[in-house]
Amino acid sequence: MYKRLCYTSHKRLYLRHGSSDESVQSRGWCAAPRARWSIQTDRRCRSRAASTSGGSVGKAAQAHHTGILLTIDEIQYLERNDFGALVLGLHRAAQLSLPVMITGAGLPSLLALAGEAKSYAERMFYFPSIGSLAVSEAREAIAAPAAKEGVQWEDSAIQVIVERTQGYPYFLQEFAKQAWDAAPGPVHIRLSDVKASLKTTMAELDAGFFRIRFDRTTDSERAYLRAMASLGPGPFATSAVTKVLRRTTNQLGPVRD
Repeated sequence: MYKRLCYTSHKRLYLRHGSSDESVQSRGWCAAPRARWSIQTDRRCRSRAASTSGGSVGKAAQAHHTGILLTIDEIQYLERNDFGALVLGLHRAAQLSLPVMITGAGLPSLLALAGEAKSYAERMFYFPSIGSLAVSEAREAIAAPAAKEGVQWEDSAIQVIVERTQGYPYFLQEFAKQAWDAAPGPVHIRLSDVKASLKTTMAELDAGFFRIRFDRTTDSERAYLRAMASLGPGPFATSAVTKVLRRTTNQLGPVRD
């Protein structure tokens, strides 16, 4: 199940909103803790507040010859109305040619959320998919930081970590950390160190990474995950999961999304 979850949950989407103001040239990607929006619950007031805020902040930045970059992580957890208010504010800033941009990170469901929030949202943003690291990149991510500290990884040790993580960045970090802590040192990390740390690594992932995400799911979503895990390495068509659960595609559509 963990292997399957690793495979299906690592893909994230990044979105970016650009301004026509020439003073804003930055196009770097970044992330930040999830923002909580406290816009009034009344939809009409919410939209007006977002539009006014986007314009006011952008005008202030423009007056100071600078730009505003708002970064939001886990953006898929925004409610539809809040996301819509955010899009409306950005749209207003773009109409006024104000130097306001947003960079966000979220799961693949973010694309659907954008379309549901505002019909024109999909035309405002760019949605590149960010996947796992290539084998060469994953190996470098493990070996390079250690080399700067005068520590060398045994090639077979790196290979085991790359195979088990499938290049997923967070897992690379966790596996490498636990192997580092388990190694007696002083300047080598061997295959035996990785094997000795596997139990601790999985315990850490169970208690943190997997538990946090699993606790957010509903009973129906957990059943869907079990069905996916039972099928082995994917990806799979939705029809394969429906056969395991003996449900129709229409019945499972809301759960899948």
